[in-house]
Order: sequence, then C-alpha cells, then structure tokens
Amino acid sequence: MPEKPVQESLEIVVAEETEFDSSIPLRRSLLITIIPTVLLPLAFASVLGYSIIQQRTEN
Repeated sequence: MPEKPVQESLEIVVAEETEFDSSIPLRRSLLITIIPTVLLPLAFASVLGYSIIQQRTEN
C-alpha cells in the first residue's frame, strides 16, 4: 500500500519580543562579568604586592 505524501501546513511564526530584546546590551553584560572576574583579583594582587614590598623596605 503506497503511503500518501504528507502535506504540512506552513505557518508564519511571528517573532515575539523576548526578555533578551529589552535586556542589558551584550557589551554592558560582558563588562559587568569581566570586572569582577578580572579586575578585582588584579586589584587584590596589587594591594597585596604593595604591602609586601612596603614591609620589606621598612625592615
């Protein structure tokens, strides 16, 4: 018995506004992510290095 060809209806899908459309831009979200992960440890290491050098110069 031959199979009948399936005719699927093509529906036009309207893109709905998602939360990403009205959210923070990619540049700002990357900046918010980069600052805590890179700059804060770098600042901590700088302060730690400065205090170690300061103690060594006093001795």
